[in-house]
Amino acid sequence: MSHRRILLGALLGATAFAALPAAANAATCSFDSSTGAMDIRYRVGESSVRLINEVAYKYSDGGSLLLCIDAGTGIKARIDTTREISIRAAAGTAGLKQTTVLEDWTGDFADINPNLDISVLTGTDDRLVIVDGPFSANMRLMEQTGSLAFGPLIDLNADHKPDLRMTTLNSVVEVRGGGRGDKIDATLAQSYNVELYGESGEDFLLGGQRSGDLLDGGSAGDTLYSHLDDKSDTIRGGTGTDTGIFDVGIDYLNGVETPTYG
Repeated sequence: MSHRRILLGALLGATAFAALPAAANAATCSFDSSTGAMDIRYRVGESSVRLINEVAYKYSDGGSLLLCIDAGTGIKARIDTTREISIRAAAGTAGLKQTTVLEDWTGDFADINPNLDISVLTGTDDRLVIVDGPFSANMRLMEQTGSLAFGPLIDLNADHKPDLRMTTLNSVVEVRGGGRGDKIDATLAQSYNVELYGESGEDFLLGGQRSGDLLDGGSAGDTLYSHLDDKSDTIRGGTGTDTGIFDVGIDYLNGVETPTYG
């Protein structure tokens, strides 16, 4: 499999095909097949956008799923034609709370397209949701570094090559592991909260460094670790026999059968 990274947005819905939405109040997308750059723009007042990983990338702001097509060549934004994806807020709406959803239904974004770069440029107090679908996730949530860099930095397949950058403050990254055992490591997340849902399978979830994180193992026996930072997090084991290490008297535990306290 080949190609990598994407600047984010969100989607899901029916299956309508179009280069750009016809309605003036819908999200828009442009694609330059000469550079492989796909650019999704929130519409004014829109609070959620979705991006779906199929052979051709599709996007939606709550309506139909749409293709993104180069208006000059007719070439679609596909896993073999796209090098970067940007998801941006509409001009003048950076203060609006926005949720960008990345849905992975044909295989990990980074595995299928290793050359892809994803950037989410929306604003403050926003949420990024990564839905891993039926596959086993192995993901690292980190921090951007550098004098002008801030916000989440995510390695979608834990190969030590970051795939996704979200330039935002005081936001939440929510990861839904999907149908198999997952490893989601947020121990380096400092400037944003995380909500990690293992869902099906035996999962290994490691929380971040801020107070108020959520770890939810889902079904089967899971291993859950808060950051051991003396900050309050919520831990839900779900069904199965769950274990982990937590802050004694600080973390809120529910359904963890064999906890250990640090």
